[in-house]
Amino acid sequence: MLMASNRHSEIIVYGVLLTVACLAMPTFSVGPTLETKTCPSSDYLVNGICCNKCHAGFKLVKDCVSEDTKTTCMQCPKGQFINRSNYSPTCFRCKTCKEERHEVTVSECKHYRDTQCRCNDTFYANKINSETIECLKCTTCSPDDVVIRKCTPETNTMCRPKENFRPVDPKSQLCDNCTDECKHLCTPLPSHKDSESGNGFLVHILIAAVVVTVVLLMLIICYLATKRLTKMVLRKPRSQKSNVSLDSEKSLIQKDMAICVPACPESALLVTEPNLPDCVPPEIKTHDLIYSVLDLVPVQQIKQLVRSLGVPESVIQWAEQDHKSKEAHYQMLKAWAEDGSHAGGGQGGMLNRASLQELMHKLNQMHLGGVAEVLETQFGSQGQPGSFVKRTRSLLVADHCNSTSHPDF
Repeated sequence: MLMASNRHSEIIVYGVLLTVACLAMPTFSVGPTLETKTCPSSDYLVNGICCNKCHAGFKLVKDCVSEDTKTTCMQCPKGQFINRSNYSPTCFRCKTCKEERHEVTVSECKHYRDTQCRCNDTFYANKINSETIECLKCTTCSPDDVVIRKCTPETNTMCRPKENFRPVDPKSQLCDNCTDECKHLCTPLPSHKDSESGNGFLVHILIAAVVVTVVLLMLIICYLATKRLTKMVLRKPRSQKSNVSLDSEKSLIQKDMAICVPACPESALLVTEPNLPDCVPPEIKTHDLIYSVLDLVPVQQIKQLVRSLGVPESVIQWAEQDHKSKEAHYQMLKAWAEDGSHAGGGQGGMLNRASLQELMHKLNQMHLGGVAEVLETQFGSQGQPGSFVKRTRSLLVADHCNSTSHPDF
């Protein structure tokens, strides 16, 4: 029983040793095999050694015995050649140019190059493959053909039919009917230009219409610009002490009306201009007026107001860059009040009546009549708050009620 157990253990040990030996066998290789070793393109592999190839014009005599030695080569004998590096023990036989094949020798055979041949005159080379050619007779153009290219040892003659002739093997023939080669006998079709002549006329009409439209638009723009300039000139007072004339106010109000009153009651016709007081305050404190405007006019319409008052864009940009929102708006209105070109301007922190009237006009044009009424109440005539706004409205109603047609805008 004990012996059987020992034998069983020995078998297991032998099996384990055999398995380890099989797994370890591939690692016992001492170097690259002949199948895995490669040589550079200038060498060839023999007996596990990379030997150098022989140069063109030389054949192999003996392989090298180690990578430190050279291959033994010998020049090809006369009448033989090799035109590339090699390890061939034999050379190739030189070819001979054959007169019966219409070949002429260009250069004799060398040990590194084969004989060079070309086709004889009146023959050209027709390649059969990369190494072989045959010489064929050059084509002769017929009297009805024109020579485009003469025959050479490499290319054949090229011909084409003369005008009004068509190609027919082996010669050209005079055209007798309409074909691809005789298109001059075909009935000409309408040209592309003729088919487009009608369209061209329409294009010219469209271009003329566009030009006329552009000219009309330019004239309208010029008319509107002239009209606006005229209105601005009419708004300016004739002197610093006098107010805007009543006729100028009526004209400006009529031109700014968007809707004409279709019908008016008789009581409206009786509205008359109230008498202005003899005592009119000539000047107003600029500081008080500006802050009242800032409190009453919406913030988003301040810049629109100052632009309509003629404040330059450079002044507006300067105020926005150097000041916060409300202070910037204050500086814009201050620039208008101090500018002598706007309704007489203001001096010493005071604003004259003419400048106030200009401000009233701009507010009414911006549909801010309520703001204009409040400012007129605060800074208008003594004893008659809102007299300027009321006088403006009275003139407007009376004028439209007495008119039988729309005002000319």
